[in-house]
Amino acid sequence: MRPCCGSSWKITCPVKFCSISLWTGQLIGHRDAKGTITARAASCHRRRPPMPRRRKNVWLARLSGFLACFFVTDFGSSPAQAERVVIAYPSPSTSFLPLIVAQKRGFLEEENFQADFVRTNISVIIHALTAGSVDYVTTSTASISARMQGLPVVVIGFYAAKPMDFLVGAKGISSARELKGKVVGISAVGSVTHLLTLRLLEGIGLNPSTDVTIRPIGGEDLRLQALESGIVQAALLGSQGVIQGERAGLKMIVAGADVVESLAFSGLATTVKKVKENPEQVRRILRGSMKGLRYVLENKIGTVDVIENWLKLDKKIASLTYDLALKSYSRNGEVDDRGVLLTADMINAREKIEKKPSVSDLVDYTQLREARKNLAWPWP
Repeated sequence: MRPCCGSSWKITCPVKFCSISLWTGQLIGHRDAKGTITARAASCHRRRPPMPRRRKNVWLARLSGFLACFFVTDFGSSPAQAERVVIAYPSPSTSFLPLIVAQKRGFLEEENFQADFVRTNISVIIHALTAGSVDYVTTSTASISARMQGLPVVVIGFYAAKPMDFLVGAKGISSARELKGKVVGISAVGSVTHLLTLRLLEGIGLNPSTDVTIRPIGGEDLRLQALESGIVQAALLGSQGVIQGERAGLKMIVAGADVVESLAFSGLATTVKKVKENPEQVRRILRGSMKGLRYVLENKIGTVDVIENWLKLDKKIASLTYDLALKSYSRNGEVDDRGVLLTADMINAREKIEKKPSVSDLVDYTQLREARKNLAWPWP
């Protein structure tokens, strides 16, 4: 159907400065400064002669240009597709809470990441990393151990710079004096939990060799049961164990963060290859992490909300969990050399690795420090 005289149509070109005019035997088009093309019917009082071939070709070229302009703009102006990264963790823990906050509060999305968190058994998590099945892992101790044994993995930043464990006493035990001559439960001989327990006992003035008896019990749930039943009179527990223990009448003797000033407790690790070949991605994941860390340090209400929903806790327990964990977090994403070497010493006591590593062998803060520069925040 031929358009009627005086009728008009408007077409908006998405390119601001595109100059397009359409002219056919039936429509005359003009584009204004706002990018709107108004097409109106030509006068219908006299019929135009058939369009010459040359003019028809010009019209087709102009129409093609308009369509090309439209489609290139429509699809080319959309945001770049988010980059997918896979992050493995052994179990839910407040030790890497800043990374979870970075995801839940959109900081990783701001860095154009689609982050998939995959729960992975600690026994295979490093293998998954070196095999390329995952991009990052939240197990800094396992990563340092792997690096000491020659595997090409490296810690790129830390979330917790002090231990998040607590020496808890059985009923009636709340001090070092009351613990003397009693039994202290550990996970296993030579484990990091064992070595950290020895440090805490020394920190409260006890000699682990003569003042107490060390007994292997197993995981945290078993140690808590042993405390409640009186099989042992003290044991190392995490924040959730402390909270559950308090309900049963158990008392905290000392917090690990009050005794051990620095420890490479929890951080983010990846492969040496990724750091070398994709430093830009590493820098962005760390920048998102640092936003999450700062949020945790400065926003209790928002962080408690994340803990409550992520760990499925009621608000009161989530708030207590935050309070117990807060003093252990790094203030700038780093652990000092003492803490890294102490961690290496604890690992070496168990693994009996002959070569003594240097800090630069185990951690690489290059992209972390670049990320902090990008954020331009005052860091400690």
